[in-house]
Amino acid sequence: MRVSAFILLLTILNLNAYAQFELKTQIDIGENNVSEGNFGRFAVLGGYHIDKYRVELGPQFKIQGIDPNILDGTHLTLRREMTTKKHVFYLKTHFIVNRFSDVMNKINWGFAYYSEKHPKFIYSLGYNFKSYRVNAKGKDQFNLTNTSTSISENFNFIYNFSYLIKPNPSTWNLAFSITNIDFFEISQSTN
Repeated sequence: MRVSAFILLLTILNLNAYAQFELKTQIDIGENNVSEGNFGRFAVLGGYHIDKYRVELGPQFKIQGIDPNILDGTHLTLRREMTTKKHVFYLKTHFIVNRFSDVMNKINWGFAYYSEKHPKFIYSLGYNFKSYRVNAKGKDQFNLTNTSTSISENFNFIYNFSYLIKPNPSTWNLAFSITNIDFFEISQSTN
């Protein structure tokens, strides 16, 4: 009965509700100055798109590396389509948690302007806020009760410029990018 009433309401109000699910996978393989050799990570992101809104959520798993956690990241993105007279663009926000050790977490959140104006060129510009926090296990292990247990970096500039091999949208694609962000890592140069 409730479903019938909802469908009737949509018909009366003449509302359209087009929705689409999407699944993305990502593999990060590399080496850095703290990895003590190679590292590998695998991520699965599920997306849901309805009208002008999009939500993306997914975990990241460690394949190889010194990090003791199998689940070492969670990613959430919210995006809203906006329109000017001749240009469609997106405003998006992100929230990322990385567990890179047993005693510390890294939290990123931010917002960006995102454009797909050209079918083979995508760019985004925005700001990110990062915090490194000692978790409850670290507080107990190092007896940190009356001290500050977090460090924050505010208003870090983030960017992504990508050139696509095939016009967007395509069933599959390959992009070449200059960026300081990916799904689970946001890197800024430090002073």
